[in-house]
Amino acid sequence: MVNDLKFPTFECMISDTVEQYDSEVEMYFIKNQDLSTRLAELRYSDPEFKQNYEKMLKYLKDLSHSIVYKSEPPSHQFLIDLCMGPEDEGDTLKLLMDSKEPVVPQLIRASTIVREMMFWFVRMSKIPSFSKGFTVDRFQGFSFLRLALVYRALKISGN
Repeated sequence: MVNDLKFPTFECMISDTVEQYDSEVEMYFIKNQDLSTRLAELRYSDPEFKQNYEKMLKYLKDLSHSIVYKSEPPSHQFLIDLCMGPEDEGDTLKLLMDSKEPVVPQLIRASTIVREMMFWFVRMSKIPSFSKGFTVDRFQGFSFLRLALVYRALKISGN
């Protein structure tokens, strides 16, 4: 009877297939949820920037919708606008060590999750059954999202 047990599967809307629970697409969406949770927390930790975190949350929601339903990707122009200024990301390790503001590590963690999402996104783009959802045009906003979070950390820390 024990041999009949199997790991769970899920019906993937992107590929229209049944996927194993350890599917890489699942990891992308887990990271998306992790980032969304962190951005939601940042709304309260950094109320001055609350509206921008809410726009980021909406962007992630709309991007997921675009990936699943293969619709137009959402505009990331607001992220580009948040990145206007000197192109200096600084040394994030030094920033973490020197900062006295508790929001700074939260922002750096969120930016790291964006990098993880970028990794999984590119991986998905190379798998034929997922490649139609994970396209270059849908990928474009990630680098600006990551950079906007790092820039916010720099601003809050006073660096």
